[in-house]
Amino acid sequence: MPLIALIGGGDWSDASVCHLVVTDDMDIVSEKKLYRDWYAKIYLPELKMNGQPHFMSFERWLLDRGAKNATENDILIVDDV
Repeated sequence: MPLIALIGGGDWSDASVCHLVVTDDMDIVSEKKLYRDWYAKIYLPELKMNGQPHFMSFERWLLDRGAKNATENDILIVDDV
């Protein structure tokens, strides 16, 4: 199962990284497109109509489709400082 890193944030003050283990058959490019379609076609219109839609991050999207949070057994973190 592949390990991916989701990099978030607009600048260094809110930068983030999330490591997920995805299934072998998960196509991240396709999932990102599906997520962006959901965001543009479902989430935003609902937000404009009633202001109370349920937001889902891309991380949550992948977790709901079978990805798992990485554990210390999945990744070796090396500090370059």
